[in-house]
Amino acid sequence: MRSFLIKILVFITITCTIGIFVQSRIEKINLLDNIDDKNFECIFDSIINADILIMGNSRSYTNYSTFILDSIFNLRSYIIGISGYPIDFQYELKLLPYLKRNCSPQLIIQEINTIAFLDDANDPLNVLFLKYNYKSDFKYYNDYVNFSFYEKYLPLLKYKGMLNDELFHKELPGRSKAFKPQNYLDDGFFITKIDTAKLCKFYEYMDFCNRQKMKIIFVFSPIYHEMTDATINIEKFWDVIKKIASQYDVQILDYTHNSMCNDTSMFRDLTHLRKKGSELFSIKLAHDIDSLNLLK
Repeated sequence: MRSFLIKILVFITITCTIGIFVQSRIEKINLLDNIDDKNFECIFDSIINADILIMGNSRSYTNYSTFILDSIFNLRSYIIGISGYPIDFQYELKLLPYLKRNCSPQLIIQEINTIAFLDDANDPLNVLFLKYNYKSDFKYYNDYVNFSFYEKYLPLLKYKGMLNDELFHKELPGRSKAFKPQNYLDDGFFITKIDTAKLCKFYEYMDFCNRQKMKIIFVFSPIYHEMTDATINIEKFWDVIKKIASQYDVQILDYTHNSMCNDTSMFRDLTHLRKKGSELFSIKLAHDIDSLNLLK
């Protein structure tokens, strides 16, 4: 009996060791060059401590030039976006962990766009989040996905729902050719929806900033004009944003009708700016923020 138990123990030890090794390789292969992953690591290592914090989705990474903002304000700015996810993920999985480990910023620039309140922006079963699901900061995510104890703590089980092509997917390199707009007006490219749960989380986010006396500004950075024209129900979206801004005394800077929204050379796709566009936009944004006297 004792010999049998020893064999079982050895088998479990070897299996877990192999599982931990394979899991670490999966995470390293997929996330080594992922900007969101590097972002999480910097947050958890408490090395950011920014004066200006930029929040949002992938547009926060592409549309804002921290180099420009830093040079104009002589302050440290940092982006803690989370690509493809709405406001609840931005608040729960980026801002709250950040504030636990880093100093509060002088100003939060919240990139506002039409996926802010979408319930189906991206699949929450994402290899990026699974890497961190053991952390207490990820309770919101773990409750959202509803992991079992074993899925959370045993090696590889948390990845059982991921297909091979998802686990080992590599992003294609960015486009080098000029952006070629298409006419989406006939079909209606995007439908803006307001998910109640996401909206409630946004109010929670705003209440938190209010209690912490943190300054925040809403910014809708430029998007190509066809996207604006083809977005259905955008008036309802703006009604919600303006209502929240009024309630919490937050300024809104809307650049959706800026002249660069008609210039294809500024964009790499409908909603993401090229380097040239992000630099010109960031100069304009910095001067507009300065005129509002939001920074010391």
